[in-house]
Amino acid sequence: MSESIARTNYQLLQEFLACLERVYLVSLQTRQRYDSYLRLLLLWAGGAILEQANLIEPTFPQFLVAHVGQNSQEPLSASTLRKATQLARRFFCLGLRCLSGPIPRDRGELDRNHQDAGP
Repeated sequence: MSESIARTNYQLLQEFLACLERVYLVSLQTRQRYDSYLRLLLLWAGGAILEQANLIEPTFPQFLVAHVGQNSQEPLSASTLRKATQLARRFFCLGLRCLSGPIPRDRGELDRNHQDAGP
């Protein structure tokens, strides 16, 4: 994992957050919370491009478990681990599609698209 953060990753995540605001009407407070979870994704990816996340070692969940919180020496809480992982999954399943094509309007459509994509 690199010390630097790829600018394109930051831009992708900002566009994803804007998409969530615009399409799913995510509030400013929620966007700010999401921003803190996505910051962990940026730290994990470092200089690697998120579109090639399958090549990054350790995996994002492994990174989260080993990561120590900013203001303490304690590991991240279980709630933070779960929410950061869920939001990362949402970015990879929906975010890249949201930025490049038609946007699923509901969870059922997202699930159907994911099943159609196969493993």
